[in-house]
Parts: sequence; C-alpha cells; structure tokens
Amino acid sequence: MQNMDEEEREEQWKAYDLEMDRLEREAKERERLWKIEEHKEIKKKHAIEMIEQLKKTDIGAKVLQNLDEGDFATLDVKEIKAKVVEQLKKEM
Repeated sequence: MQNMDEEEREEQWKAYDLEMDRLEREAKERERLWKIEEHKEIKKKHAIEMIEQLKKTDIGAKVLQNLDEGDFATLDVKEIKAKVVEQLKKEM
C-alpha cells in the first residue's frame, strides 16, 4: 500500500516536471515571437521616419511620387536608399 502511494507521488512529480518544461518552452517561444515583432515594428518606424524626411527633399519627393502607400509598408530602409540613388543617377 505504501509502495503504491510512493509510486503515485513519483508519477505526479514526473507529470509536474513535464508540465513545467512545457510551460517554459512555451514562454521562450512567446518571448522569441515578441522580439521578432518588436524588431519588425522598429524597422517599420525607421522606414516611416526616413520617408517623412525624404518627402521634405526634392529628390525624395520625386522618388516617393512613383510609389503608392502600399509600397511604403513593404519597403525597408535599404530599398528606400536604393530608390533615392536610382533617382539621383537618372538626374545626372
């Protein structure tokens, strides 16, 4: 009878350990996904700031007139800079 209680307790501890491991894995995955989303938001904010600065320049205005709002959402800073360089080359 006492062996049965010990076995049950041991099984409960194993189940507890498994559950704690699962919860820890899930927490790490949530944190990883949160960091990815945070990074995306920072990149988006940076691109928006660059677009706002470009709107104030002649070259930037020319580059941006060829883009629609949907393009702004998908462009990153490197692509925006490449488009500015492309426009500068056209004007030379």
